[in-house]
Amino acid sequence: MREISIIGATFRGNKGAEAMLSTAITNIRQSHPEFHFHVFSYYYLKDSAAVDKDYITVHDSSPLALLSVLFPFSALLSFFKIFGLGRMSVLFPKAVRALNSSEALLDIAGISFVDGREKFLPFNILTVLPAILLNVPVVKMSQAMGPFKGLLNRIAAVIILKRCSKIFARGKYTLDYIDSLSGAVKEKTELASDIAFLHRQGDSLVHPAGKGFGKFLKALENVKASGTVLIGVCP
Repeated sequence: MREISIIGATFRGNKGAEAMLSTAITNIRQSHPEFHFHVFSYYYLKDSAAVDKDYITVHDSSPLALLSVLFPFSALLSFFKIFGLGRMSVLFPKAVRALNSSEALLDIAGISFVDGREKFLPFNILTVLPAILLNVPVVKMSQAMGPFKGLLNRIAAVIILKRCSKIFARGKYTLDYIDSLSGAVKEKTELASDIAFLHRQGDSLVHPAGKGFGKFLKALENVKASGTVLIGVCP
C-alpha cells in the first residue's frame, strides 16, 4: 500500500477548505487509486465522523497534538533513524507512523508565512516540521504567502521553505514575494491557481451539509413549485 499525507485543511472547517481537500484526494486517486490518504486535521473528531472512506484515515493535528505528539515523537524518531533504528517506529504513535511511511506531505493550507500574522508562525512551522524531520518530502500546494518584510516572518519562511521539495504560489503577488527570498526557495517555486478551481460535481467526499440537508432541498423545491423566485447570495 502506498501512502500520502495531507495537512492544512479540514472536511468540516469551511467549504473552501473541504473543496481543496476533497479535490486533492479525488484527483490523485484518479491516476493513483492505490494510495491511502492520511488527513491531519485540527478538527479531528468532526472530520473523523464526516468521512467513511476506507482509503482515508484522519489524524489529530490540533495545536495540542502538534506540540505533544507529532513534533516531539517525529524528532525522536528522526534521531533513531540516524543510528539505523528506524524499525523502532512500530513503538511510536499511529499518527507519527503514518507520516513516516508517507511518500509525501501535501500542505494545502490557504495561507502561511504572512507579515502581520506572526502569531500563526508556530502553527505554520509545526504543520510541516515533523515531515521535514522525518525526511518526508513536503509539497506546499497553491497558497498565499508573503510579504516577507518582517524579520521574524522572513527568517522562519526561508528556513522552512528551503526544506520543502516543491512550492506552488497562489497568484502573481505571492510569486513576487517569494522572488525576494533566497535563490534556493525561488528555484522550487511555480505559479499555480487554487486547487479548489479543479473541483467538479461529485468530488466532495462528505455530505454537503450534514443531517437534514435532504429536508432543506425538499423545502426549496416546494418554494420553487409555488412560483416564488429564489435568489441565492454567496458572500
